[in-house]
Amino acid sequence: MEQNEVAFRALRDDALWCECGRLSCRTRVPVPRSEYAWLRDFAGRYLLAAGHERPHQERIVDRGRGWVVVESPGPLGAARSAADLV
Repeated sequence: MEQNEVAFRALRDDALWCECGRLSCRTRVPVPRSEYAWLRDFAGRYLLAAGHERPHQERIVDRGRGWVVVESPGPLGAARSAADLV
């Protein structure tokens, strides 16, 4: 039982929430925090669950198993980046 709890904790600690911006989205994204850290160095880039991207509004810059990284160009990206600073 304890092995399961330890494994679950490790899995839970590595899961992040989708940043798609949909108010109703509560999707966890299966990407290790170590891989997520590099993303935060780029203003206007966001981690999304696969399928939550909007190709006509965002540019996909990376993808993995169950996730995508998008870049929001123009005012949308600037507004989202400014919100991150609050």
